[in-house]
Formats: sequence, C-alpha cells, structure tokens
Amino acid sequence: MNLPHREPLLFAREVIDKRENRAIILCEFEMVPTLPMFIEAAAQSSAAFASPQNDGIPIGFLVSCRDVERLALPVGTCFHMKVFREIDLGRIKKFFFEATGFSEKSICASGSITMMIPG
Repeated sequence: MNLPHREPLLFAREVIDKRENRAIILCEFEMVPTLPMFIEAAAQSSAAFASPQNDGIPIGFLVSCRDVERLALPVGTCFHMKVFREIDLGRIKKFFFEATGFSEKSICASGSITMMIPG
C-alpha cells in the first residue's frame, strides 16, 4: 500500500483481498496494539478503496469514530483488518471495521470511522 505514513505509524501493509465494498488488509504493529492503534490502522486500511485514477499517495482525514470497542484482548502483532464501505458521499466516506487475529476466530476490535478525502 502506498501511504504517506512512516514507521512507527505505518500499520497497513498489504491488501489481501478486495471486493466492491469490502477489503481485507494485513496490518502489522511493533507491539501488541491498543484500541487507538486499531482505529489508525482502520483509517489507513480505508486507502484500499482509493480511486485508481488518483495519482500519487491517497490522503484522507479521520473525521469521526463511532461505536468503537475492544472485544477481546489482542494477541500478537499481526492482524487482518476487514474494512466495509458503508456510505460513499463523494469526499465523505463511512467505513465499518473489524480487526481479527490470523486465526479469524476472534474479533479484537470493531467500530465505524468516517473519513474525508480532499478532492
């Protein structure tokens, strides 16, 4: 993924699967992630939906978070971030996310984020 972030704040590493309104992103952390780190990883993962005609690095701004909660203690430093595009109103986009361990059995965190993509 081509993001403007650098270590240690670059969490989204690779698009594993992408469909019209859902993407699965490999996210890696330097330590066991906190809830704010999952939120930032979800925001970075939303770049998977950037328009192919956008040249360069997709830049967006996290506008809000809703119903974000930790559902299980995270174990390890590698997670799958499932991002679902719920609303697309031009520059404003709303996503639902779930962070799961590689076992895919437990959801560690979930919630909704709203992003603004400057045009």
